[in-house]
Amino acid sequence: MRSLPSILRVEEVAPLIDLSQTRFHRVVSMKLYGTGVRRAELARLQISDIDSRRMVIHIRGGKGRQDQDVMLSPTLLEALRDYWRGLKRKPTEWLFPGGSRHISHRPITPRAVWYACQPAAQLAGLQNRVHPHTLGG
Repeated sequence: MRSLPSILRVEEVAPLIDLSQTRFHRVVSMKLYGTGVRRAELARLQISDIDSRRMVIHIRGGKGRQDQDVMLSPTLLEALRDYWRGLKRKPTEWLFPGGSRHISHRPITPRAVWYACQPAAQLAGLQNRVHPHTLGG
C-alpha cells in the first residue's frame, strides 16, 4: 500500500520559494504550491492558458484527462510577469519552454519541474522532504 506524500507547511514553503536561485525555479515552486497542479500539467502550460482578466489558469487534460480552471492569485500573476520580463527571448507557445536556456520549441519536461524544486529545498534544509507533490502538485 502506497502512502500519501506529506505536504509542506506554509512556514516551510515560504523559505523554499524565497531561496529559489532563479526566476524560473521561483515561479515553478510558486505555481506548484499556489495552484496544486501536477508537474506534467505545469510543464505543458501554454501562454494562452493564463487568463489574467478572469484570474484563472486553464489546465488542459488534467486529472482524468479533464480540462479545468484553477485560481490565479495576484502574487503568482506578478511572479509570472516578472519571469516573463526576465526572458531574453519570449516564447510563442509554451509558458515554460524547454532547453538549457528555455528557448526550445518544446515545453520543459516534468522532470525539469522536479529539478527546479531541489536547489532551494537543499538551501532550506528540506531536501529529503521536497518534491513536486509536497508542494501541492
